[in-house]
Amino acid sequence: MNRVTIILPCAGEGKRLGLKGPKELFEIYPGKKLIDYSLEHIKAFNNSRERDEMDVRIGVITVIKPGKENVFHYVSERLPTVDVNYVMFNNYFREWPGSVYSANMEFSDINIVLLPDSFIKFGSDDLIYSDTNGETLIGKAIRILFEENVVFGITKCTESNMISTLGAVRVEKNKITKFKDKPTENIDQYNGIWGAYGFRECAARSLYEFLIDSVEKSGKKEHMLKELAPSVFFIDTYHDLGTVDSVEKFISSGSN
Repeated sequence: MNRVTIILPCAGEGKRLGLKGPKELFEIYPGKKLIDYSLEHIKAFNNSRERDEMDVRIGVITVIKPGKENVFHYVSERLPTVDVNYVMFNNYFREWPGSVYSANMEFSDINIVLLPDSFIKFGSDDLIYSDTNGETLIGKAIRILFEENVVFGITKCTESNMISTLGAVRVEKNKITKFKDKPTENIDQYNGIWGAYGFRECAARSLYEFLIDSVEKSGKKEHMLKELAPSVFFIDTYHDLGTVDSVEKFISSGSN
């Protein structure tokens, strides 16, 4: 049986939401916390026919900082049939890519990253966590990673305000040809934003170096994009729920 590791980078401090407690446990609706949207994707795959067909066993790693152990306990309680563990953020690494790479000792051959302050609708119409064929976000990513080293879940987007505040990409023929975290120029060169990603362990270090370079905008590692050659799959809707404005907009949209 193949093991796939799901990584939940939960080392952030929630400053953008102005919270004193963990942002992942912020109750966006009665009985619905921010991290629940990511956990529902994990449940959907774990309970799916496609998991059995792939002969896959998933494990979840929650990356936290001291004082956020309650996030790990919450994830464990919500996923009682899944092997859930945690690692502490390694201060040698940096920013959110470093939160993911802090789990490097727990990486499997295939790894999927879900951001715990986001909402992703994978299906269409009234379906959120699977499509009409029963395929899930995690299942889709795994299938691609059987053949490729890196994959991103992409929402098509040309709105400049979203492109400039999120992870922007240009997709051509199902490959990412341009990538920038919160670009400040040449906005019209991008046609999508990413909401989740996955990688093979063999590409982990190179991907971390590329992502941290994009976050810090040094431009020194941009050449690595061709080497990584990220593939894509498309998701219906993505909402970043890391700011007060984005949460208010999400609630007013009636999404749940």
